[in-house]
Amino acid sequence: RRLAVELADACLARIRERIDEEHASLTRLLRDAALKKRFGGLEESAMLTRMPRGYADSHPAAALLRHQSYTLGRNLTEKELYSPKLPDLLARDYARLLPLVRWFNAALGLRTLARR
Repeated sequence: RRLAVELADACLARIRERIDEEHASLTRLLRDAALKKRFGGLEESAMLTRMPRGYADSHPAAALLRHQSYTLGRNLTEKELYSPKLPDLLARDYARLLPLVRWFNAALGLRTLARR
């Protein structure tokens, strides 16, 4: 448990460092009309009430830095869930999320694979 918490803390620190340096690119991705229409915004249930240590309250990306989790999602209807087209639907949803996934992967130092 302790190792998992330390790893999570280290990952969150790296993400915040990237937000500090490149918040405009993340903001642009999150403002994408298709992404917002499909998934809404970042989940806000796990946000700090104050800024994380080392960041000024006046930081231009204060709202992004206060997140403890960077989660987007949507509910599937029962019709979608049991549809034979579910794999295609999930593939399209993932394609919409892919630029965001790549942004976070880069923040964590993970390289992008061209193809699998």
